[in-house]
Order: sequence, then C-alpha cells, then structure tokens
Amino acid sequence: MSVRKLVPGQAVRIEVPGHVVKQMDDNPYWYEISFDDGRPSALVSLARINAVNDRSRGVIDTDGSLQIFSPRLSALGGLDLLEWLRTNEQELRASAGIEQDSREVSPIVHKGYAPDGSNYHDHLCRCPGCDPQPPSEE
Repeated sequence: MSVRKLVPGQAVRIEVPGHVVKQMDDNPYWYEISFDDGRPSALVSLARINAVNDRSRGVIDTDGSLQIFSPRLSALGGLDLLEWLRTNEQELRASAGIEQDSREVSPIVHKGYAPDGSNYHDHLCRCPGCDPQPPSEE
C-alpha cells in the first residue's frame, strides 16, 4: 500500500485549518504544518491530517450510482463538484427515470435536497420534495 503524499502549500485541516510546510525527510508519515490561526508550526502525523481539496474526484457507474472520492472539499472544490454534477445531470435524470422539466431546475433544490446545500433533513426543509407548494395562480 502506498503512503498518501501531501505537497507543500496544500491546505489541510487538523483541529484548525493549516498548510503543509514540508514532509519530514526521514519519515513519510510526518509533516510539518503551519496553522492559519497563528499557533506555531508543528510536526503532525499523517493519520491526523485531512487534506482540503479544490478539485472533486468521483465516478458515475452505468446505473447512475455515484462514488465521490474527495472526503473534504474547499468551497472551490464544492463548486467543482456542483459543476461536475450539472455536467452529468442528463445521465443522472435518465438513470433515475426523471424527465427533464421544461423550466430550469438547480440540482441542489430539486426533490431530496434541503436548502443551503444540506442533504440531511435535520431542520425545517423547504425543498419541493419535503414541502410541496400549490401551483401559482399566474
């Protein structure tokens, strides 16, 4: 099994956000990390480091199932994932048996997704799937 490699300058999160300074020469499992909150740099085990990615990685199978390989995304990475989903929206709709609506529908507001990007319904959800509204009189 290969050891996960981080690059200098890469954004990471331990308990707080930080950046990789360098990998230790004698041990591939330890990195020097500078913290964004001003605390001194520290040596941190690779097991405690969560890399923050600006690019999402995932695959769509022929049945429309998704596997996302990016465990922690930055805001830029989230937008990248959203763009990837929009790019593949037709294939996802076809696999789900949903016809394209005549009006433009954002992928994060149709049935099954709560507002503000959450897909956990732990709050009052106003998405069309949870809170259907009568058609407007216009």
